[in-house]
Amino acid sequence: MMKRALISVSDKTGLIAFAQKLAEFGYEIISTGGTAKAIADAGIGCTNVSDITGFPECLDGRVKTLHPAVHAGILAMRDHPEHMEQLEKLITDHKFPIGAWSEAIINWLTDNFEWLFDFISNVLEGGIDGTVDLLVAVPPIILLLIGVAVAHLIQRNWKISLFVFLGLLFILNLGLWKEMIETLVLVVYATFFSLVVGIPIGIVCARRPAVWQAVSPILDMMQTLPTFVYLVPMLALFGLGLVPGIVATVIFAIPAPIRLTYLGISQVPVALVEAGESFGCTRWQLLYKVKLPAALPAIMAGVTQCIMLSLSMVVIAALVGAGGLGKPTVRALAQNNIQLGAEAGLAIVVVAIILDRVMKQRSVKK
Repeated sequence: MMKRALISVSDKTGLIAFAQKLAEFGYEIISTGGTAKAIADAGIGCTNVSDITGFPECLDGRVKTLHPAVHAGILAMRDHPEHMEQLEKLITDHKFPIGAWSEAIINWLTDNFEWLFDFISNVLEGGIDGTVDLLVAVPPIILLLIGVAVAHLIQRNWKISLFVFLGLLFILNLGLWKEMIETLVLVVYATFFSLVVGIPIGIVCARRPAVWQAVSPILDMMQTLPTFVYLVPMLALFGLGLVPGIVATVIFAIPAPIRLTYLGISQVPVALVEAGESFGCTRWQLLYKVKLPAALPAIMAGVTQCIMLSLSMVVIAALVGAGGLGKPTVRALAQNNIQLGAEAGLAIVVVAIILDRVMKQRSVKK
């Protein structure tokens, strides 16, 4: 085992002779500051303390043999401005390379899976653009009447059907009909993918408590992060356009169906499950004939939340080129155009109220 001697003295009398003897006995000499310089000038091998700790000495030599990350804050003179500056530099110079790690991950993904991201982009753009073009080709008044008929078919409530009629007519009058269609198409696509992924995950979480224990903290984090956080990596992977907006929207909205599907299935009465088992239901029959029908109100609540979250995120996604009603909103902000901002904002509110009323009434009835 390597023998080491740590030397740091202010009085250098007899230092060289002492260091020579230590070297003869096979000690590795570790020193710092003027002591290290005197030993090195005498031709004796000497290792600097900074090579051992990984940090240089600081605060006018007050922090040498102690690790600066721990003791610099203790030994610093609070009324010494240079000490405070050195403390700040000591912290910021050794920060965690989160940004570098993130960039490395994104670069690795784009280098190795560019074909996959291109395929997803082409499929989504083709599907969404085709759907928008198809709906735009239909005369607005026909789409308006279809929307009213669908709303009345779902709720059987003439007041809500009347509101849908007036609301869509108002948007048509504002000249934002195409933007509204783009927004609805984006919401439908984002909601569809969120439900396709989220509901099965919720079912698995309800059947496997260990999976829920692992998924729950992730969902907490996803619902805590600001919405803009999702746009940055998607923008790096897919570039500008509607695809990063759709993918970010799906990630943002997916916790709602997962949580409420898990909640609905977990709260199915035990007596109901036991009744199904007594009639000889298999595990899959018990799921789709007993548990899912009993959990349908909670699942529909998740669908409603997913739709509203998708709508809110689609508007924000316009910042990366997603289009829809968010586009004139962003343009109004950039140009300080109060008139355009008010019109686009009211159109978004009307769409949100229509979607909420239609789906919420359905969930209550169920």
